[in-house]
Amino acid sequence: MQNEPTSSLVGEEYEVEVGPVAHGGHCIARTAENQVLFVRHTLPGEKIIAKVTDGDTDS
Repeated sequence: MQNEPTSSLVGEEYEVEVGPVAHGGHCIARTAENQVLFVRHTLPGEKIIAKVTDGDTDS
């Protein structure tokens, strides 16, 4: 059985509210589609536009 092709999210931008601090000092943010983003140089509660710079696939 072949897997459906997936697309990369690299380059996509999301307006998100920064959540709690995670491992290594990155913070967690969730998109409207409930996708998890790890963001750096932010503080919990900030509203930001996050641009995806690394990642594998749209999973």
